Order: sequence, then C-alpha cells, then structure tokens
Amino acid sequence: MKRLMVFLLFGGMTACAAQSDRVVFKPDKPAVGKKIQVTYITSAAKAKLKGSVALEVLMLRKGRTPLLRKVPMTAKGTAWSATFIPETPEALALLCRFVSGTVVDDNEGNVWHLVLYEADRPLRDACFETALTMRNGGRRGFPLKRDLAEVESLLRQELHFWEDNWQARLALWRVRIERNPGQETLQNISDELEELYQNNKEYQEVTAALLKWFERLGFQDRAAAIRSEAIGSQPRGKVAETVWLAELEKEKDPFKRMGLIDGLLNEFSLSEQTRAKLEELLFELCLETRSYDRAMHLIELSRLPAPEKMLALSQSIFETSPELYDRAVEYGWRGIDFLRSPDPMQKPDDVSDEEWKRINEKRYASALCTLGKGMTRYGRADEAVLLLEEANKITKSEIPPISAALVEALLKTEKYQKAVQVAREAIRTGNENDTLVALYRTAYSGWKKTSEGFEKELETNRKAGSAAIRRKLKSEQLDIPAPAFTVQDLEGKTVTLAPGKGRALVLLFWSMHDDGSRKTMQAFVRLRNAFSGNDKARVFALESEWEEWGERRKESIRAFLKENEWKFPVLLDEGTAAAYGVTEFPETVVVGPDGRIRFRNEKIDDVGEYVRLVKLQVETLLEGKGG
Repeated sequence: MKRLMVFLLFGGMTACAAQSDRVVFKPDKPAVGKKIQVTYITSAAKAKLKGSVALEVLMLRKGRTPLLRKVPMTAKGTAWSATFIPETPEALALLCRFVSGTVVDDNEGNVWHLVLYEADRPLRDACFETALTMRNGGRRGFPLKRDLAEVESLLRQELHFWEDNWQARLALWRVRIERNPGQETLQNISDELEELYQNNKEYQEVTAALLKWFERLGFQDRAAAIRSEAIGSQPRGKVAETVWLAELEKEKDPFKRMGLIDGLLNEFSLSEQTRAKLEELLFELCLETRSYDRAMHLIELSRLPAPEKMLALSQSIFETSPELYDRAVEYGWRGIDFLRSPDPMQKPDDVSDEEWKRINEKRYASALCTLGKGMTRYGRADEAVLLLEEANKITKSEIPPISAALVEALLKTEKYQKAVQVAREAIRTGNENDTLVALYRTAYSGWKKTSEGFEKELETNRKAGSAAIRRKLKSEQLDIPAPAFTVQDLEGKTVTLAPGKGRALVLLFWSMHDDGSRKTMQAFVRLRNAFSGNDKARVFALESEWEEWGERRKESIRAFLKENEWKFPVLLDEGTAAAYGVTEFPETVVVGPDGRIRFRNEKIDDVGEYVRLVKLQVETLLEGKGG
C-alpha cells in the first residue's frame, strides 16, 4: 500500500501522492481556500471502517497551534466522500484520518498528509512544518511514522523552492547528523555554517541560532567573536537575549533568577511564546521563594483566567504558610469555580470537544483534590471528604493520589471502614502508590483494631488489581515490528540488540537535557533492580537527544552520572529513537519476546507507579509469549 508522501524529483518537478488502497484525495496539489475532494472506500482490503465515516483534519500552521476540523462524509455505495476547504489562510499542510464511532483509521499509525500549494509550488514552510511534525512522530493523536529519510526529503524540497529558509536548513543539518553522525557530515555542515552566517549576519535571529551551531561544532573562539560584535551593535537584540537566557538557565539562586527574568521581560522585545514561558517560570519561582504577594499579583495580571496557577498557589500556601490559610482557601475555590464551568473559548484549536471535556474533568478533579488536601491538613476534614469523594468519583478510583487524599481525610474523621472501602476499590482497579498502601494499612487497623489479616487482604486485592490491569493491557497492546540496532556505550564498546528470541526488552530513551532527567534515572535504577536475575527480560537506557557530539558528548554524560553518583551502563543512541518512533523524552518502549513493540510509556510522574506498570507489562507479555 502506498503511503501519502511528497517526493522530490530534482530538475524542478514535484509530485504529491495522496492515494492508498482505500483513500483518494483530489486534486494532487491542494491549495488554501480551494475544494479538496476526499473519498474513503470501505470495501478496500485494508479499510478498518465499515459504518458511517467522518474525516478528521489537523491543519498545520507556522508558529501556531494546529487547527482541528471534523468533516461529515456521505455514502455512495461502499465509498464515503466529502468536500473540504482549508478555510484558514494560515494553513500550510494537512494531516488526515478517518473515524467511525470510536474506531479510528490512521493508516496503521502513519496518517495521510498533504502539503498545500500556491502557483504550482508548495507554500513557504509547508514542507518544513510537515518535516518537523514527522520528525516528532505526529501531532495530537495524528501519528506520523518518524521516517528520517522522508524528513530529509521534505526539508530538501522546502529549500529547493525556498532557498532562504534558514530554519529549514538548520533542521536539515540536525537530520543529516542523526542519519549519518560521522566526521564527514560534521565537516560538511561546518563549511555551510560560515557561508550561512555571512549571508545572514545582519539578521540577529539567524545569528543567535547559528551561534549554537558554532559552539556545538567546536568553534568556540569564532562564536565568542560573533557574539561580541552582535551585542555591540544591538545591546538588547536577539543575540543579547540568548545570552541572558543562557545565564538564567545556569543560575541556581531563585532570587537572582527572578531578577534575570525581570530584566528580560522589561528590557527585551520578546516573542509571545518566550514571554509566556518566562512569566510561567517567574510564577513558579515566586512559589519556591514564598513570594506570595507577588504570585497573587501575577495571577491578577493574567490576560486569561489562570485556574492552575490559583491552585498551585493554594497548594503552596497550604504546605508552607498556615497564617495565610484563608487566602489559600480563597484561591482554591476561585480555581475550582473556573474549572467547574470552563470557558469554551479557551479550548485549544487542536483539541476535539470530546477530548476537551475529558481534560476538564481531570483538571476539575485535580482542583478538588488540591483544596481537599489543604482542608484536611488544617482540621476541616469533614468538608474535605465531600470534595475528595467527588474527585474520586470523577476519576473512577484510577488516580492513586486522589484516592489516597480521600482515605487520609476519612481517617481524620475516624471513618475507618469507609476509608478501607475506598483504598480497597482503588487497589482492586490496579491503581496504587506507596502512600495509598500505607494509609490503607492504618485504616484497616483502625477498623479492625488490629493489623492482623491486612497483608493477606492486601495481597488478594493486589491480585485482583493486577488481573484488571493485565486485561486492560492485553486490549491496549501495540503491534509494531521492533528493529535490531547497534550502538556504543561510553567506553566505545559496540552493543548489538536483536529484539525477540523469547526475551522481553525494556528500552528507556532519555535526554540528559530533560528537566526530569534525574527522576528518569531513579526510575531506571528501580527498573534494573526489579528485573535483576530475570533472564527473560533485559533493560537498557539510551541517551537519545544531545547538544554535543563525539567525545564531548561522552564527557558530559560521564559528568552527569558522576554528579548523581550513578553507576550503570548508558548506551549512546544515534538514530534508534527515530527507528522506534520515540517522539518525546523520556519514553519507555517495551518489546515482547516475539520482537514486536507492545507498549509505550511516555511519562514518569511517580517512580513507584511507573516501575509497577512496566513490570506488569513485561509479565503480561511473558505469560502470553509476546502478544
């Protein structure tokens, strides 16, 4: 079956193939504001949908959130058709999938995609945005196979038509290094780097981006000279801004960091995205330094309602400043009121109405939990129970911190039997953490007046929970081939792994530059210990996103491990993450003994929960021999 892709035919010709055995797009070169006819053939061999069909389109836009649209289709025999017009002039490219009820046809995890045209050539940034989306594995439930060869082809096509697109050129350099990280590639990029700088040195935005490449490639003196000249000509220009941002990243003292942010916000002409990130960081630092008056001031200055900030402020006050209890309650209730009736105008453009409803239910439950925990802490447990019961009902006992908070509030009111029932239900659904288990033990002892029999009850409920989770895991398993790969460790030793052969494989892809890297490594240590002595499962950590190459990269990783006193093997990923479709770090991929990718775990919120889940995934696969 053909995939929708853009092929670059040098000599000035391009073609867009958007057809498959079951999907047809016309015309081949769609344009903004022009009709696009879409047909889905339910009788085709690989068609997943048999009932009524609707088209879902995600329109990619430069520097903005993609725009989601759902288009009804009409039936004619076994074909369903629709006419769709990309109505926003900002649209650059389209990602398409088809739905029928709850069933989705996303082309086996590689949605159909089209770039938009004008005057017989792709719009500026159309191929570039599509390439970035593909490199990241898709957007918002619209997966794209992370095919670096195709990404490179799209970027070269962008530069074929829009030679001055420097962002596409930088993206192409990165992909070239990912595909072929040898010295020859680095030398070729070095040659292009100086030329690109000379052609664009009057543009500070370009210069600021190129400075990072001069440093990455080892030209420190050249970078220093360029930086000095640029700042001398524009003391508050883009290059100076990047220097301030680098100082902010290195600074550890929270009060000094706040001063640097104030300088950036007041003295530089920042992009809207950068300003928003700095304002968010400033608020977090206000909570860290207990500068609550200023945190409140920032909330009141917010252009949009800020319920999450209100609740974060409430939680921080509850934990540190009992004298401000009334203000904590005030902001807690304000956050809840906003989330109880969310403004539909705040729905992100790339989120469906159904998903927006689910998101807000979780936000509301989290808000109830925040205020409920605070009230429990300060002697108002009776009121807290009402809030926490509502939160636990909304989340169906599937969020351990919420269940634990409710159990704790019930213990404060001496409702031991009810507390046992709540803890029991949470664990029997397969959702627990260490805090919940400890509170369960206390509630059981309070109810029975003895702890005798608790361990047996806990084990019984855990077995029921494990069975529930395993049933769920079996229904959620992926079925994607896991390629063999060869990498090096920090000592230069070559490691080749061939998935399958009767053993499960757990691959933790992580980045040393990720904010949560330390928690990720703690989770990895726990995982290694959990599978110690199990010859049917192997666990590896691959450092997958780097800002340096060669020995400098190895030295940075060694320093990171030494700083945290970790002693375990780290593999240097140079393309394996792309081959496995990893889009964000950290991500854990679990491969079954049959050599197929079966699970992905994209977050590590609670180390204990994460380790328990991965263990259950591996055990489920080993029991079922892979799938």
